[in-house]
Amino acid sequence: MKYLTMQISLLLALVASVIGRTLPIPSSAGDGRNDHHVVNRHNARPRRVHHCNHPRRLINVPFHVNVHVDENARTISTETDVIPIISQPILSSSSFSSPAETTLKPLRTKRTILSSYLSYNKANTKLTKLTKPSTPSTNTTKFHTNATATTTLIHPGFSPQRLPGITYAPYDLTGCRSPQNIAKDFSRIAKTGRYSAVRIYGVDCSQVLNTLRAASSASAFGPPLKLFLGIFHLSDLNGQITTLVKDVQTFAATSSPKRSVQEVWDTLIDTISVGNELVNNGQATPAQVLAAVRRVREALRREGYNGPVVTVDTFVAVLAHPQLCSSPDTDYCAVNIHPFFDAHTNAAQAGNFVKRQVLNIREATSEQGGKKKRVVVTETGWPTQGNANYKAVPGRQEQKAAVEGVMTVWNEAAQRQFGDDGDFEVFLFTAFDDEWKVAEKGTFYAEQYWGMLGSD
Repeated sequence: MKYLTMQISLLLALVASVIGRTLPIPSSAGDGRNDHHVVNRHNARPRRVHHCNHPRRLINVPFHVNVHVDENARTISTETDVIPIISQPILSSSSFSSPAETTLKPLRTKRTILSSYLSYNKANTKLTKLTKPSTPSTNTTKFHTNATATTTLIHPGFSPQRLPGITYAPYDLTGCRSPQNIAKDFSRIAKTGRYSAVRIYGVDCSQVLNTLRAASSASAFGPPLKLFLGIFHLSDLNGQITTLVKDVQTFAATSSPKRSVQEVWDTLIDTISVGNELVNNGQATPAQVLAAVRRVREALRREGYNGPVVTVDTFVAVLAHPQLCSSPDTDYCAVNIHPFFDAHTNAAQAGNFVKRQVLNIREATSEQGGKKKRVVVTETGWPTQGNANYKAVPGRQEQKAAVEGVMTVWNEAAQRQFGDDGDFEVFLFTAFDDEWKVAEKGTFYAEQYWGMLGSD
């Protein structure tokens, strides 16, 4: 019996060996089809998938998106076994005792990670369906100017958007852009006759003073331009507020003809934002951002500014944290929406993509019990160069199609006085190509090429 048992064991071992040689063994090398990356919604750089022991904290987030891309970011797989991760700052009672005493690393003013939108439109089963999709008109490039906007919640300093706005970064390859070049840039913007406001992001490089002077002088070339100013990060709030206020005071004292500081606040400043995509990028929590908004508003009110104060984040962050819009701390809902970073949205669908996300935001914020607020899309656009993101292909003609789609929706909203839930005001991203930025794989090597007016 002992001999028989030994023979059976040897036979089983032989059979297992034969089967092992005949079955294919998967390999992580080769043609790359099994070598996927996951793109975190809050981290544009592709990372290898780790199912366990990831160093960052995992939290449950509504509207989960799992996207896998190949090395060229051109094809999409349908794998769904990866947990979406949000990078949150590790907080301690000592490091964040007050919003003004944060130790967050100051960032250079620039647009940050945005490929978190990959496949959001396709994968999200909760997306609101448009009952009447917008159909492009025969002349979608025309910007109507005779509409008057009304909203359910009218905040202090509210002024209807008579034309869309556009974003601007006062940098070049040398660093801070010169006041002379900024003035030339603003004259180019004004001469188009298409924009009513210019959004900037920070207070470094004397950009508040320089853009105020540029906007004032550019009024000779086209419609008057107002400024959407920004406090970029939460560290040193007092220093940033002081710089902003002093620049406004300096402009008022040196302008010709002379203006009062109050006149500058009332006539040239559209909005002041606190932070740009800080929650999306894991650099602050919603509570920290909203506390900073309160503090900035209080300080600016003491200086005579009575207009809106908001925070800006991505639509992904707002859907995950609706209080970024619904909180009474922010005067209206300011959100960045970039269709290009949705792999299943082509340029012609950009307008409806933006409208769909605005509808989703309305639904998410209404569940918070807040009042219906004005929605301003503070960034949306399309790159002219870079790698394709599946159906989202960069190019000059594609940019034109995307902008026409967005403006079709904007024009329709203006015609009905921005009264529907899917209506939004808009700042197009961006005036000029940002050659000073670094091309990165995670943003499809397109980061430098979003300029509506080409190179500066």
